[in-house]
Amino acid sequence: MKRLGVWWVPLLLILLPLSGKVPLAHDLEDFFLPVRAHTARRLAAGDLPWLNQDDGCGEAWFANPETGVLYPPQLAYLVVGPEWGISFEVAFHLALLALGIGLLARRLGTEWRGRWFAEAAAWTAGPVLATIGVVNNLDTLAWLPWIVLGARRDDRWAVPASAAATAMAWLGGEPQLWAIGVGLAVLVAVRRRRAVAGVVLGGLIVAVQMVPFAYWIAEGDRGSGAASAYLAGALSPAGWLRLLVPGTPASGTGFPFLASLFVGAPVLLCIALGLGRRRRMLVPIAVLAVLATLPAIGLSGAYLFLTRELVRYPSRLAGLAVVCALPFAGPGAEAWLSGRGRAGAVVLGLLTLPLVSLADAPLAAAAAAAAAIVLCLAAAWPARAWLREIALVAGLASCAVGGWSLLGLRAPDRSQPPWPEAAGSRRLYSPPPPLTSRVVTSPNVGERRLWPVGYLNLSDGLSLARTYAPVANAVLERHVAAADAGPTGRWWLDTLAASWVLLPHPAGIANMEPVGRRGGLWLHDNRTAWPEVVVAQGPAVVGRQWRPAGGQVTLVNAGNGLQVNLQTARPAWLIVSMAPVAGWRWQLDGRPVDLRRGPGILQQVRCPAGAHRLDGTYLPPHVGSAAVCSVFAVLVLLGLIASAIAGRGGRAWRGRGSEE
Repeated sequence: MKRLGVWWVPLLLILLPLSGKVPLAHDLEDFFLPVRAHTARRLAAGDLPWLNQDDGCGEAWFANPETGVLYPPQLAYLVVGPEWGISFEVAFHLALLALGIGLLARRLGTEWRGRWFAEAAAWTAGPVLATIGVVNNLDTLAWLPWIVLGARRDDRWAVPASAAATAMAWLGGEPQLWAIGVGLAVLVAVRRRRAVAGVVLGGLIVAVQMVPFAYWIAEGDRGSGAASAYLAGALSPAGWLRLLVPGTPASGTGFPFLASLFVGAPVLLCIALGLGRRRRMLVPIAVLAVLATLPAIGLSGAYLFLTRELVRYPSRLAGLAVVCALPFAGPGAEAWLSGRGRAGAVVLGLLTLPLVSLADAPLAAAAAAAAAIVLCLAAAWPARAWLREIALVAGLASCAVGGWSLLGLRAPDRSQPPWPEAAGSRRLYSPPPPLTSRVVTSPNVGERRLWPVGYLNLSDGLSLARTYAPVANAVLERHVAAADAGPTGRWWLDTLAASWVLLPHPAGIANMEPVGRRGGLWLHDNRTAWPEVVVAQGPAVVGRQWRPAGGQVTLVNAGNGLQVNLQTARPAWLIVSMAPVAGWRWQLDGRPVDLRRGPGILQQVRCPAGAHRLDGTYLPPHVGSAAVCSVFAVLVLLGLIASAIAGRGGRAWRGRGSEE
């Protein structure tokens, strides 16, 4: 039992659906659960989902690692369905992270008690549980200790272990955490060349997705024009007090991405004691902490420069700093049990107590206060060793109490779709709700389904003109922004092929008739909306309605493409309303053709009189050559594993108790 540890305890969360409730915190219900279900449906149908035509006028799906198309644990959704699948995903990754943290603590020279403490701290810490609501962060985070473990090896397993963990961390779906994690692993590597080789091999393994991802980012809306989005959610200096008590007031910059930073006085004390003899490791942890705070102290420019405008929500770096420090709680716990840290215990305990009155979570604050009191008592009576053990148990219990709400346990919403009139292939437009509105913050998913936000449209059979993906096509975003302008953007709205329009008021505009009202929203039939494909007498011109060229046209949408059949008695322009993401290939009557770019997302080609067929097929750019690279890298990995198994000798680790 001492060898087993307590990393397995989070696996009990797999049984949550038996209670009728599942984890649905933050973005799980309106973003990740529909995404997982959509990917599973496509895969179950034997269709590799390169493209999603039901969002963003056709958005790259495979290129977005958040969709989990290639991530092995997502296969659970094919077997057990979305509700059991999300419980498995959360439970598996909490256990995986805890086991990795425990093994790192062991490599730092920790015996079983310290390792158990580090493992339990990993699956109860607020910054870890806060990632459940943005589960791709949890999935990638769970693999980061394993990348470090591979980099710390000093034998034949160093490269294959690092490569496998690096690949899995990428497929977990959070590239920002992945990049920071591999950088830290290389920094602490025993043999840096081997660590770099492992990271590079891991990157080559996932090249099949990484190459399309690079195109997706390059043509996306991230950049200097959206600087405010990168600064939202920075942590103020006062916000660091939430390490001691959950829910204390903390000013910051906008949307609070990190729901909790709480670890409590006992865990924080053990981290400090563990880092005391390993001060070099304070540097990367301090760098992450400072970056998380820079925008909140007026140094936004420095943050944008240092992160190259790639890391949104700076507070996530604060959580990563805490997670990086958790392995040191193991040796710190043993140092505390041996009698060290009395002064630090008194300071942290006395600092915790006055903060309790400021917290907005009474039960969690009371648990933090109780743990702090026991910590002070243990420091005051050093001869009573059992008090020191109780202080550690009380600290972990307070984390569990403070983190329970972060699971967001509730019964899934099984109500009927709110807009059955709009279900089908015709696109729906709705303006984006403000981040601070009740639509976004309400725990009632029914209110969010009304707009709909996230990917709830996929669950309700709606095709949404805009997208809530982390990266949207820049051309589409400019087109949608013009439509968001209101009546002056009517032409841009119509050319989105948005036949249905949701507004928080009756439009009162010609040719836009209300057909339904629910929850303060009106569904309108937009009678001047362009079809997704039109046959016009001339090319598209901003502000000018298209003039039909006569004849017949039919459109057939497939999962990764479309087919247009038309018959026209005169030369005409075929205009397609489809986001111009890289990877579309077009053929007119069996011959390759390039569609000309029109205003916004419109793409067009001139056709002579007669019968024609336009075929559009989407395939991520260079995915074939990238797949060859990935297959070759997998073969290299298997060869390295076979070599490591054959040559079992060699020094596996730098040594227990290393100063790093």
